[in-house]
Amino acid sequence: MMKSRVVSSLIVDRIRAKPELKPVEIIHEFKDYYGIDISYYHAWFGKELAKLNVHGDESKSFNELVWYADAVKETNPGSLCSLECETGINRFRRFFVSFGGCIAGFQYCIPLLFVDATFLKSKYKGQLLCASGKNGNQGFYPLAFGVVDSETEENWTWFLQHLASILLPMGRVVTFF
Repeated sequence: MMKSRVVSSLIVDRIRAKPELKPVEIIHEFKDYYGIDISYYHAWFGKELAKLNVHGDESKSFNELVWYADAVKETNPGSLCSLECETGINRFRRFFVSFGGCIAGFQYCIPLLFVDATFLKSKYKGQLLCASGKNGNQGFYPLAFGVVDSETEENWTWFLQHLASILLPMGRVVTFF
């Protein structure tokens, strides 16, 4: 039997190209290409190791958010970046970022703002909130992003308050979609 680490090293490029590859597909590929039978466990765990190799450890990525928020504030003048964690247990709650260049450039966009959310398909789930404008070429112009633990009225209020702190100083009337 092949070990998961060997499976991982052989499929890392496939995972990079197609992250949604299923363990059953990996089993069939090994049978067809190498003529080797591997267990479901080794296919699944090999895939997890390959994803870790390609994308890094998701739990460690959350620890980097404090550094990222500080780096955005230091290197992007005029940016708004906010990270909130639950007090005591230091559990992620929400993150907001709008880069200074995007804020400055929004003044020259059509005064329309599209606000939407989508779910995140990672180990930790969550929601991605975004606000995009429309530029003069009818293309989308990113203004702000938020990552929250769930799509609730409280989180939307928090996101829109941060958006208001960007938009109100501009003194423009903006239409929301």
